[in-house]
Amino acid sequence: MNEKNQVLLKFKSILDKHGYDISPDQYDQLKVKDKPHRRTIRNHIGKWQIAKNKAQQVDETQTGQYTEDYRDSSGVLESKSTRIKSLDDALKYFKVDTKLWEVDRYTINKWEVGAKNSEKEIEVIPLYQVKVWLKRIEGNKAEAIRSLIDELTAKSPTYPTLKTKTFTGKRYMYEIAIADLHFAMYAWKEETGLDYDTEIAEDIYLRAIDELLSLVQNFPIEKIALPTGNDFFHSDNSEDTTTKGTRLDVDSRWQRSFTRGHKLMIKAIDRLSVVAPVVVPMVSGNHDKERLFYLGSVLEAYYTNNDRVEIQNSPKLRKYLTYGNSLIGYTHGSNEKIDSLPLLMASEMKQEWADTDYQEWHIGHTHKKKETKYIVGDTFNGVGVRVLPSLTSADAWHYSKGYVKGRRAAEAYLWEHEQGYSAHFSTNVRGDWNNGE
Repeated sequence: MNEKNQVLLKFKSILDKHGYDISPDQYDQLKVKDKPHRRTIRNHIGKWQIAKNKAQQVDETQTGQYTEDYRDSSGVLESKSTRIKSLDDALKYFKVDTKLWEVDRYTINKWEVGAKNSEKEIEVIPLYQVKVWLKRIEGNKAEAIRSLIDELTAKSPTYPTLKTKTFTGKRYMYEIAIADLHFAMYAWKEETGLDYDTEIAEDIYLRAIDELLSLVQNFPIEKIALPTGNDFFHSDNSEDTTTKGTRLDVDSRWQRSFTRGHKLMIKAIDRLSVVAPVVVPMVSGNHDKERLFYLGSVLEAYYTNNDRVEIQNSPKLRKYLTYGNSLIGYTHGSNEKIDSLPLLMASEMKQEWADTDYQEWHIGHTHKKKETKYIVGDTFNGVGVRVLPSLTSADAWHYSKGYVKGRRAAEAYLWEHEQGYSAHFSTNVRGDWNNGE
């Protein structure tokens, strides 16, 4: 007989002795009337409550507590148990339909509790709390993306075969690094000093591509890198918010901005692939984590039949590109500490790190140009960290906070196959561009 039942029987006998005819579920509300017996009964009430709480804790430890609450567009799942320890465990236990629901965020906590084992001995066991916030997948969005990918794969154009140039002597990769375009952001000149919308973003992006490309006509370019993302889109969903839910000013419906965005990328990649084979690392940002992955999937489908275009669209947050004697890392810069990036590269790309003499990180997020160099141990070369500039103007929120940029620009970097970084080129938004006044 466990402690709870022993206390229960003792307590019941005391109550019967003093004329209390009540059931156990009423014990917590018991009010002692007879003064001579008040102290005795109150003492047993306390023992009963302690025993009951201990038993409840053991029961919860062994069987677990599980709650789920679904609304129209969101849901919250929570478990406290010894067996559900991860997000996947929770999704499986609650039988979440991943075709209808996606994870918005989750937390996992762990602590230790004491419980009796089969030998009635107290042992310390781990208890896990897993809490998951879900959001409903927008049916139209998911269906539209899947339909578009299927259509593009089936209708992927056949590009003419172009002879890949071979070079003797020096040869280069040209990296055109246009970060933080914030496609479909809306800014009104009367409020922020400059207009910005989908049409303006498209115009200045293609102008930047053309001008940066024109600057290296006389170089032997054997490869072009076009890292894409770092908040390519301004918003992430039909609610016009960032990935974490911050409300934004946008100039069009999500369907229109996504369609215009993927067509813009096709225009740019087509122009570049005539010059040299193109690799496109997709670098997600804090504004467009989901939409950028969809964009990468669409581009993969579209270029299925083009062996001169490679889309790097893995779910990994950080992307890497090796060219000759150089290793370049890409991340948005909103999650990692900048001074941790060199060691992350050395850890995540051990072989490539060992095989190259030159390493750099290229990040966005701050919308301004900056360059830092870190020394990673005595035996390693310096690792450059470049914060890329942006073509984007300020929206209403940034303007109200005084975050007004003086220079809107895009940059490109020339990498020699053996000697690494050789030069960089820059182009600024000017008065003869769409809204560069």
